[in-house]
Formats: sequence, structure tokens, C-alpha cells
Amino acid sequence: MRSRSALVYGALLCCLPLTACQHLAPKPDAAQAPPAAPTMAAPPAFVAPRPPPQQAQKAAVGFMLAQGQQAQGLSPLKTAKGMIWVLPRPAMTQADLGRVEARRWDKGQPFVRFGFSPEGAKKLANISSRYKGKILVVAVGSSIIGLMRLDGPVGNGTLDLPVASERAAIDIANAVGLAPRR
Repeated sequence: MRSRSALVYGALLCCLPLTACQHLAPKPDAAQAPPAAPTMAAPPAFVAPRPPPQQAQKAAVGFMLAQGQQAQGLSPLKTAKGMIWVLPRPAMTQADLGRVEARRWDKGQPFVRFGFSPEGAKKLANISSRYKGKILVVAVGSSIIGLMRLDGPVGNGTLDLPVASERAAIDIANAVGLAPRR
């Protein structure tokens, strides 16, 4: 009996750190007034459709908007350059992409090119125009792979994200699973 209770407590202790990883949105209290809108208006919610069975194992991509100032409704994210605050819902998802390629610029710097579908390119142009100066957080699965400042309208339907190595670019493109067919 003693070993059984020790096993139960051991299992609970192993699962306890996992509960700290889940971020739950606070439930609004009916008696409270609705919270003020964040300084950065949330784009419409975009829900990615379920992938076909052959893509079920591929990592999902999310593009979230962020800013350097704290505001209600935004989640904090610690980066190498300090804190930023992120909208919890992605502004664009894998459903907005057409292809993802590992590439290298002329001077040798590897990068990942996210090519958007025609509808996704319209969203990208709208978001990059509307939120000029904000930060775009790029996540694959549960990993943040990069941050990009939106310097102005992106009208060509592509985002190029510099990465540390050619291997990293290839791994990201393979994880997403939207590499162009050759």
C-alpha cells in the first residue's frame, strides 16, 4: 500500500511542472465591466482548418502581432532584447501560406521564405500596412522561431525570416511541410 501511494505522489509530482506551461485566459466576471481594448486592435480571428491526414504530423505556423508596450489583453514574452507583449491569437496561420522555402541571400545569410496564398497575401498586406512599427512573432509548433518589425506594407506576398544556419532554415521548412515541389 505504501509503494502505491508513493507511486501516485510521484506521478503527481511529475505532472505538476506541466501545469505551469498552460496559459489560461482569465474568465471574465459577469459583475465586472468588460476590459478596455488593448492599444493594438486585434485583427479578426483566423482559424486554420484541420490539415489533411498526410499533413497531420506537420507543425502549425502562427504569425502573432506584438508591441513593446504593455497593454491589457496582451501576453508578455521575454526576448533577448527585453519584454514584448503579444496578442494571444495569431493574425495569420498556416492556412494563409502557399509555400515555405529554405533559402540563402547572395552574401550567404540563410533565411526562410514564407510565401502566402493569394488570400494570405492580402491579409499580410493589410496587417503590415495597418500595424506598421509593430512586431510580428513567427512560431512553428510551440517554438518561436523569429521576430520581425513591420516596417511598412508587404505587397509581394512573401516574408523572409533570417535564421542562424542553413540547417535551421531546412528544419523549419521541413517542419511546416509546405516546401515547393521540384
